[in-house]
Amino acid sequence: VNIKKNSLKLSENELQKIKSEIINLTDLQKIKKLLNNNTITSKIAQGVCPTCHKEVDSSFYSKIEVMGVDDNKEYLVAQKKILEVYIKSINKEIEQQKEIILFLAKEHEETQNIIRYLEKDIVLNTNMATYKEIVNLETKIKLYKKVEKHIYTIKKELDTLANDWKNNEMQKVSYDLSINDSQKIDLLQKYFKKYLFEFGYGSKDSDQIHISKKPFEQYFPVVKIFDKEQKIRINSSASDFVRSLWAYYISLFEVSREKSGNHIGLFIFDEPAQHAMNESDQKSFLERLSKLDGCQSIVFSSFEDKDNSLTGKEKFNNMIKDIDKSKINIIEIVEHSIKIIT
Repeated sequence: VNIKKNSLKLSENELQKIKSEIINLTDLQKIKKLLNNNTITSKIAQGVCPTCHKEVDSSFYSKIEVMGVDDNKEYLVAQKKILEVYIKSINKEIEQQKEIILFLAKEHEETQNIIRYLEKDIVLNTNMATYKEIVNLETKIKLYKKVEKHIYTIKKELDTLANDWKNNEMQKVSYDLSINDSQKIDLLQKYFKKYLFEFGYGSKDSDQIHISKKPFEQYFPVVKIFDKEQKIRINSSASDFVRSLWAYYISLFEVSREKSGNHIGLFIFDEPAQHAMNESDQKSFLERLSKLDGCQSIVFSSFEDKDNSLTGKEKFNNMIKDIDKSKINIIEIVEHSIKIIT
């Protein structure tokens, strides 16, 4: 820890020097701008002050012989950022080392307790195992007391939060949806169901799927079972839940487009075909994205050739063969997108 603290101190001193130099260069930039003179740097490099034309200390202008004022400042700003990241990293390491010290100190204390009991055991010539059990029990008691105290503190905080929540709920004024809002939710439900089953959803029937208007689940898709609404996630298979995400995101855009909403018209899907999704459903999804007007969709996908039939690329080509090629732009990264530059 002391070694790291010394390193931290040196780095902080270096950071202060760089900050000071950046301030000086910033002042020099202001002078340059004020005088509107592009030869300031060259004058300083010759040892002449651009304002008073007096001789400049060589320790100053010698630093600007290689770089101009702006380049010099940019270089120092970059150094400053690197040092700040390094200082943050050292501080984190110091905190981690301190935690290890506390852990070792606790182990040391427990070992000392065992030694004291063993010394008593030798003096009294009694059963050594009995004292070991006592030490273990006392250690557990100390731990349980700490846990009990921690739980009590958390319980008090939760009680306070519960009371605040209750008071807040009592003060809330119920909000009745306007006719226009209700129409938007009904339209969202219509599109959601349409796309959900278009993408191959099969966990529940259409009449069980709804967009909730109740608190907590409001505006989200739910499954209604015996008049009780449940999250669609817990009532759908893993692949069907992914289908519900596709349908919900696209439906939000459709409603926003029809009702002049605030959707920015951009979709970004990263590996959307998870959980061994059927090719036909992936095909439907990509075709639907290509048919949406007034938006842009970006889809990231990777392929593995796990079988000897069609390769991943061939399967993908089959999925997009019916899509108007003028509406899509395929960017293929053959090798690793991130690799070592030699």
